[in-house]
Amino acid sequence: MRAHPNNTARRLLGHLISEGPTHRAELSRALDVSRTTISNLAAALLEDGTLVTLEGEAPAATSPDRPQLKQQLGISPQRGVLVSAVFRMTSTTLAVGSLDGRLLRTAGQECPRDQPGRERMEQAQRLLSTLLAECDLEETQVLRVHLAVNTQCDRESGEILAEQGAGAWRGVNPKREASRWSSAPVIIENAARLISLAEHHALIAPRPRSLVYVHLSWGITMGQVVEGTIDPGSHGGAGELGHVSIDPMGPPCGCGNRGCLMLYTGLDVITERLRAVLGADADVADAVEAMAHGSQACSTIFADAGETVGRALAMVCNILDPDAIVLGGELAAAGPEFAEAVRVSLQRRALPLVTRTLELSLATTSDDLHAAGIAALRAMRTQAPLVEELASSALDR
Repeated sequence: MRAHPNNTARRLLGHLISEGPTHRAELSRALDVSRTTISNLAAALLEDGTLVTLEGEAPAATSPDRPQLKQQLGISPQRGVLVSAVFRMTSTTLAVGSLDGRLLRTAGQECPRDQPGRERMEQAQRLLSTLLAECDLEETQVLRVHLAVNTQCDRESGEILAEQGAGAWRGVNPKREASRWSSAPVIIENAARLISLAEHHALIAPRPRSLVYVHLSWGITMGQVVEGTIDPGSHGGAGELGHVSIDPMGPPCGCGNRGCLMLYTGLDVITERLRAVLGADADVADAVEAMAHGSQACSTIFADAGETVGRALAMVCNILDPDAIVLGGELAAAGPEFAEAVRVSLQRRALPLVTRTLELSLATTSDDLHAAGIAALRAMRTQAPLVEELASSALDR
């Protein structure tokens, strides 16, 4: 252990972790410590490689024996990094970030929809190894791994219980697989819930107190962000909107229920209807183009889907009373007409108190596959107990 792992050093690193790189003067004010103390401590931490000065922030000219007090200080990646891995239906993305929030590297790779989960994990491990090598880092320097998977997964154990709905993840424990990447603790989240946090961050302040994000794809998943924090439920099972039964006499679902929402508005079902109109290879983008040229049949398909989604969201609103709803995923690419159908259906069914100021919009991060991973890196830096652990780990390395 080095000579300065004192309380002030931990507080200094904790501030950089939670707030990002900053100047010595700001550290003095934030920590309520004299500038002399901060300057001396920063000098010691710079000397042993815990801190780094960030380029482009220094004044134009300073004398060799005078410290550049206006330079920003950050935490060296050599003292540890954070990793995010996000698994969507057809892509895997990795992000590596410094403890103070700087994005160091990202990588992504497309994959078949039915690629087995174990192969997805091996693919992610290869991507991570490449990113770490590019950053001149070792696996031992990873302090936390944030893993977001596109299936329901127990947050504590990593176990996937719903075998019928597990798809390509059947028989795989993502948390256990990720523990082979490094000795770092693994944090589990659902991919759609993580996207909800990315959407929250993308909004202009003041952001809504309670935001509901609905991912409309092959499955239908919902994420709720309250006061800037994902609400995952007690075990990580919150948000399975696609398995809400909207017709108890409807067709059987793989989850064991009947008439689940995804059986009416899942992308497979909608695509099948669109192809009956446009041809065997048509997709949502083709249907949007057809609507622009006056296709009433495609408009009707999306209007029906929007009405059904709105019916389910009316129940959500009556229970959760959110300030905002954001629609994302491949089906949301149908655009404003689809969103308006959802809004009209929701307004007609939900109670006035919960809809009078409700804002409904389309997702803005859909084209940025790394937005969710960046949100994960940010989320790990907002949890006070974790910030303290990371600060201690950086000092003790």
